[in-house]
Amino acid sequence: MLNKVTFQTVDSFRIAIDAIWKSRAQQVWMQEVMEADDCCSQGFRQKGKSHGLAFLGSAYVAKGGTPIIAAPTRTQASQLIFERIRRMSNQYFTEWVDERVKKHSDTTTYVSWDQSGSLRALSASHISIHKPEGYTGNLLIIDEGHRVPMSMLGIFLPMLDDAVIEGTAKVVINGIGGHKTSLIEGMKKKGFTAVQMPASRALEIDPSLKPLFDQRRSELSDWEWRQNYECLPVIEGSRHIYPDGIPSEIDESRLTAQPRDHIGIDVAREVNRDMTVAKAVRRWGTGSNAIKIEIDTFEIGGLPFEVQAERIFEWVVARKLAWRPDRVCVELNGLGRGLSDAINLKWSELTQRHIEVNGIWTNEKTKEQFWHNTTVDMREGRFYVMSQSARDDYESLMLSVRENDGKIEFEHSDTWMALHACYHTFGQVESI
Repeated sequence: MLNKVTFQTVDSFRIAIDAIWKSRAQQVWMQEVMEADDCCSQGFRQKGKSHGLAFLGSAYVAKGGTPIIAAPTRTQASQLIFERIRRMSNQYFTEWVDERVKKHSDTTTYVSWDQSGSLRALSASHISIHKPEGYTGNLLIIDEGHRVPMSMLGIFLPMLDDAVIEGTAKVVINGIGGHKTSLIEGMKKKGFTAVQMPASRALEIDPSLKPLFDQRRSELSDWEWRQNYECLPVIEGSRHIYPDGIPSEIDESRLTAQPRDHIGIDVAREVNRDMTVAKAVRRWGTGSNAIKIEIDTFEIGGLPFEVQAERIFEWVVARKLAWRPDRVCVELNGLGRGLSDAINLKWSELTQRHIEVNGIWTNEKTKEQFWHNTTVDMREGRFYVMSQSARDDYESLMLSVRENDGKIEFEHSDTWMALHACYHTFGQVESI
């Protein structure tokens, strides 16, 4: 039978293996995880949750227990917590373990010790297909619990049947804030203890974390910060994309670098019924900290792509935009490829040189990335819109969070998608 595993065991193991891991907030979190029964462990990103859970698993190995590491995919489980536990355990048992560790890698990956303990890293898909009856273990750690459904628990719980009878079973579901359908939020409602170490609490315990939090806060939107650092659940329903408004006034003394112009183009879905929109954004500086000002919008519709390409070029010349092909991007969805090809041909003809502009395929994922980036840029004073009509358009846009899975859906806007294409030329939105 498994010997009792206490926080003192884990902390002694931590000190013996990794003296660098000294954050007081991390130690408080680990002690609370150990003292709780079955629990949902939620902590801010970069807190060392996986590292801490590896200490926990290693302490179970030291006491002759069998930790099981579960994750949405086997790769995650084996490469993260599993490998850390394996390395720590090998260090701790240097006097005898080197010759006795047996590693098997086939449909599953695990390490066995000649004593009663062993370590397994498994995925939900492996268990459901190859071994639905499960394995026997004492500690079950389910990582990334905020992004897996409740059904995963039903796949892994049978493994603990023997341990439950012996009174040695413990389940730790690890993650950040999730949707109500996620395992971590669902099990809190079913009675699992919530062990939480959000950034706000960690800062009270350990003020030395402030530089890290200040840096991350400047890089994340309110939405990302809420889930990733305050560990709060997803809010459902509809809301404005930019509830705090769009900034328009800037201190021009900040504009010291040589500006560059970027052009984003959203293509009409139907040539004779929809509008193609081009956006011009002037950019000072480089990287994510560059200052960006949207300076003009051009709309055209009801014309063949060759004519549209020529009219957009005339607008570029009239506005004296300092463009280059790598700073022009066309959204390729729908009819986008047709206009992109027309621009390459027509602009090459008009400039007497080879032109090949950028293109981007967009979906809800790229839109979410773009939304996060614009939100952060506005909050940090890096993005401005000069036109009142453009600000009104952006401020009217809505997003909704689907009730069944927590996915975000954005209201379509041709002007917003043209700006989306601009952000791709900044290197701040990746194409799918």
